[in-house]
Amino acid sequence: MRPGLIIMSMLLLCTCDKKPSQPPPRARTHPWPPLFDQALARPDFSNAVSQAERDLPDDRWEDKPGRFNASRGQREMKVTEMILHDIKPKLKQLSVTELVRGLKVLPYPSIESFPGVRQYLYAWGNAVIINEIKSRPTNELSVLPGLADDTLQVFDGDQGQGLSLAEVIFIEILGTNVAPKLYQRNWQQRR
Repeated sequence: MRPGLIIMSMLLLCTCDKKPSQPPPRARTHPWPPLFDQALARPDFSNAVSQAERDLPDDRWEDKPGRFNASRGQREMKVTEMILHDIKPKLKQLSVTELVRGLKVLPYPSIESFPGVRQYLYAWGNAVIINEIKSRPTNELSVLPGLADDTLQVFDGDQGQGLSLAEVIFIEILGTNVAPKLYQRNWQQRR
């Protein structure tokens, strides 16, 4: 009887001082949808996407690098160009903050990939938005340091650099080699 009581007492002593386990913090994402997801939801674009993202009997297949449907890839790129052609003029009307919020971002670090048109649209569209931000007057760019986020990755394709939103803002857009202390510390810890 005593060994059972001793074991039970030890178990209670060992577990009583532990804090209740908490779930891991959720990955941060934008609370707003990227401009591209809004465009993809439009019936005319969603129909074009579904038509492009299918294999047809007379499609041309290539074997280097790896086997892929080259005809389908061409259709997907044309639909992407059509969507971007529609979105580009609207970007001029958006503030820098709205443009940053329009980027397709993922929790950092991410290896997520997207199929078909989305792959091209997110990568090319993010480049279009970044170029639009770069074209803005300096006084409009003053909001950027406050939008820098080291926990979000700007999607730039499967073979992209995988830069955080902070890196895109400080290095690609603002072109600064000296970032704020907090950003530098977080970046160094990550590497």
